[in-house]
Amino acid sequence: MSTSTNTRRGFLKLGLCLALFSALGFAAQSPKPKPEGKQEASAKELRVLFVGNSYCYVNDLPKLVVDLGAADAGAPKIAVESVTPGGATMKQHWESTGALEKIRSGKFTHVVLQGQSLEPVANTEEFLTHARKLIVEVQNAGAVPVLYQTWARREGAPEYKEDWSKGSPKRMQTAISAAYDKAAANSKARIARVGDAWGSLIDRKPPPPLFDADGSHPSPAGTYLAGCVLYETLTGRGALELELRRDGVEAELARRLRECAHANRSN
Repeated sequence: MSTSTNTRRGFLKLGLCLALFSALGFAAQSPKPKPEGKQEASAKELRVLFVGNSYCYVNDLPKLVVDLGAADAGAPKIAVESVTPGGATMKQHWESTGALEKIRSGKFTHVVLQGQSLEPVANTEEFLTHARKLIVEVQNAGAVPVLYQTWARREGAPEYKEDWSKGSPKRMQTAISAAYDKAAANSKARIARVGDAWGSLIDRKPPPPLFDADGSHPSPAGTYLAGCVLYETLTGRGALELELRRDGVEAELARRLRECAHANRSN
């Protein structure tokens, strides 16, 4: 074999080696694509989907959470979307409101799940079944499930004549809280303990004006309390020093509500 042939073969082997090393280096430096729908939460932005009903849209709870984030220097930006038809239950969100499709889109870092206000006590098993199904879907989509625990009806409400109501606000709240705890059990779902915070304030004399005139929906003060609990649960940051004002909520009352929210922050 001639010297020129050996030389050509040597150059060919060298070229192949260089090409191989170059390809390996490129592969090592190229980031692996994330599985579809498994997006990581950015430290700079939370993308939150609210799945609930009028307890979300009365007084625009999602916007309040956004505004709390904007008032908190160094907090992540919060973007929100909502699926909140009036009176919607967990089962309806599973079957027909479009919430499931939104969850499965994979575009959210957190999903807030809130059932119809009486279903945890009036239809407990159906509530638990569909809350758990939704939690699994949220986690499969790469998001953090946050259960928005609601509050008992105001004392004297006609529902307390029903056996399932437990007969009093305190006992109804205990049952509501237990149902949300059971829904979250054996999962990494967070619980925004709005109902527990609400109950702790209603016990005070005189209680703050948390209820709207119907004895069910939140007043501006009730929404402010819910927003602060949710903000701390979603972000892990404190709302104590956030002097964000809302119409119908005086400064001293707002301070008390922030303190209560902080004392009842998520597990």
